[in-house]
Amino acid sequence: MGPLGDLRVMDLTQGICGPFCTQILRDLGAEIIKIEPPQADISRKRGTRHGDSSIQYIAFNRGKKSVILDLESQEGQEYFLKLSENMDVIVEDLGPEKSNQLNIGYEAVRRIKPDILYLSITGYGHKGIFRDYAPEDGIIQALSGFMSITGEKGGEYMKAGSPLADGFTGIYGAIGVLAAILYRNRTKESLYMDVAKLNVMLTAMPDTISKYLNTGITTRPKGCRHQLSGFFGPAKAKDGYVICMAGQDHQFNAFTELLGLQGLEKDERFDTMHKRCVNADELEPIIFAKTVQMTVDELTQALLKRKIPAGPVYSLEKILESDYVRYHKLVMKVVDYEGECWKVIGSPMKFSQFAMPESDFLSHPGEYTEEILGEAGQRKEHGALKKEALFSHIIRHGKEQDSRPLAGIRILDLTRFMAGPLGTEILENLGAEVIKIERMDQRSEFSRSTEPTFGTTSAYFMAINSGKKDIGLNLNKEEHREIFLKLAAQCDVVADNFRPGVTEKLRITYEDIKPYNPEIICSTVSGFGYTGAWRTRGCVDTVAQAMSGLMSLTGYEDGGLVRCGSSVADVCASLYEAVAILASIIYRDRTGKGGFVDSPMISSMLSVTDGATAEYLNHGICFRGVGNRDRNQAFFQTLPVRNGSVMVEAVSKEHFAAFAEFLGKPELAEDERFKTSEGRMAHREELERILEPVTRAMTMTELAEGCRRAGVPAGEVNTLERISRTGYMEEQGMVVQVHDSQEGVFKVLGLPIQFDRFELPKRKMVPQPGEHTAEVLKDILGILESE
Repeated sequence: MGPLGDLRVMDLTQGICGPFCTQILRDLGAEIIKIEPPQADISRKRGTRHGDSSIQYIAFNRGKKSVILDLESQEGQEYFLKLSENMDVIVEDLGPEKSNQLNIGYEAVRRIKPDILYLSITGYGHKGIFRDYAPEDGIIQALSGFMSITGEKGGEYMKAGSPLADGFTGIYGAIGVLAAILYRNRTKESLYMDVAKLNVMLTAMPDTISKYLNTGITTRPKGCRHQLSGFFGPAKAKDGYVICMAGQDHQFNAFTELLGLQGLEKDERFDTMHKRCVNADELEPIIFAKTVQMTVDELTQALLKRKIPAGPVYSLEKILESDYVRYHKLVMKVVDYEGECWKVIGSPMKFSQFAMPESDFLSHPGEYTEEILGEAGQRKEHGALKKEALFSHIIRHGKEQDSRPLAGIRILDLTRFMAGPLGTEILENLGAEVIKIERMDQRSEFSRSTEPTFGTTSAYFMAINSGKKDIGLNLNKEEHREIFLKLAAQCDVVADNFRPGVTEKLRITYEDIKPYNPEIICSTVSGFGYTGAWRTRGCVDTVAQAMSGLMSLTGYEDGGLVRCGSSVADVCASLYEAVAILASIIYRDRTGKGGFVDSPMISSMLSVTDGATAEYLNHGICFRGVGNRDRNQAFFQTLPVRNGSVMVEAVSKEHFAAFAEFLGKPELAEDERFKTSEGRMAHREELERILEPVTRAMTMTELAEGCRRAGVPAGEVNTLERISRTGYMEEQGMVVQVHDSQEGVFKVLGLPIQFDRFELPKRKMVPQPGEHTAEVLKDILGILESE
């Protein structure tokens, strides 16, 4: 049984975001009661259809029990409240204040279920300047500024080829629920959580947002190049491209030696990482003249032999047909109500403590209505969360005054760069004490030196390491290793993101730590999984974007390679890291068992590719980049205006008619070519040729506001500076002041989840290297400062 065995969740969500959140909870053992309206979940009609479902619906709703309930009716609302008595968690995405208007909101439920955990997912929160904007993923990507850092160099701003706002918000929602479970176990109280997609999308750019907030320096698309590091991008080979991370000096030196370009690292244009980034246009032709003489496989293997993280640019079908996916059993079988078998991507997390499901079922609309409604009003001791004796989460390490869910949890943090530190930063925001270990020599935390820098830190570092305690240990030294093991004995979690094999070499594996602390939870963020043929390959964000197939879905099919401007693979793996650690703590508190958990980057990225993976696995449909158009619906894409672009969603008959009327082209709604969404898809280029001359005469504000007044979902394609000037981040309470003891005060973004019973920190510190060594060793191990 998983950590959420017998937890009951009522799911009032549709589409991708909310269902993805509850799907994660389902994989961890929860029972999901899915409430569908009389017309069923909207995603049952999206993608390739099979009876009353679709591939997209199957991908995000497997294993849920479908109940039809009309929440617009008084009878439906009464049944909902009766069902709530037997629920632990409610997740809804009905829209701002809609649940309260229907009398099924948090306060109404709490009156009959005093310890309910209630998660509300919205586009922009329940209050504020964007409250009533449409929450579609493409519009969120546009408004957040994410599109303005993604695209071909010098070209148009581009959205990611996967619905990252929906995917990341779904994972954050799961993080909120898991944290809430720990909070309720300790306090026996209810908890309300609010997570907004735009807030999440802003936090998915920690490096570039922090850079802008603290320097005013903005970021623009660089195609497939990394925004902050060079040489870190595509190397052109005979038969394709290879992504390689030769950013740091020692990596670039090895790269030039491999290519027979010794001495290039001493060229004054390229002798630092920052210079290589600035002078990439001069550097790339020199590199490509050598790499183009090799095949993709030859170049990849040569780079890997020199310990340079590298990987080919794969299409989605290439990775899905790979040995990696087969070895890690990522493909899950789903049997529907007619006995037909479908394939989807399962959970990317792997636990040593318990098995994740390898198969699941699919219910047809309303299949469980009679059964579940028959239980309404009948109180049952249905879950482990009712059996208080099974749970032991208490304040273990002080912090009695801290009301946050993870107060008393102590984490020993060995992670570096972003995939890892971001996950432990999320847990620090939720109340955990995080002790970060650095080496204290020239090979200390590399991200401290990533431009722009401020003394001994950088905007990049402070965005994902603020609030942590910092100690200096060199685990290659036996006496330091012994101190590490003694510290681990006093911690709940040890987190690392080393390449597999490093912890074995250092003798700090889970098996090494377990004798010192039988309940320890060891978490790792790996590139390709902790076991398997690819395990020892180095992996970084751009490699993960390339090999997971995301790059093949982003940009245009006949265009250049496009990397998402933010390190989205790092972010995705970090979010799953936080989920895995929280789930492991819940499991440990129930069973007394620690364990080892792995959150691979490639697997994590495959989990957020919406229905594209399922379409290929079941029908062999190969998706490619379609620019800023929606892959399945029309008309949903960006339109050019005088001063930029606007994302417009006019898919339904009503929305398209209103859009055509607003533009002074009402006849388009009756044109046989454009009457239906299918027709608009088939004749999209003709429609664009008609619409674009009209929109080019307008400004962003005129088109976006005009659409919204007409009831048509739309959003400006913002830059980071434009979204920053709106005041939205301050209004949402997302800006956190970070104090550097030597350099002053800076700004970063905090957690994109709000809670009703406690405040998240709005002021934090950023640690100096080794700043807390004496304090931590004295307080935890009793070692005197003189020692």
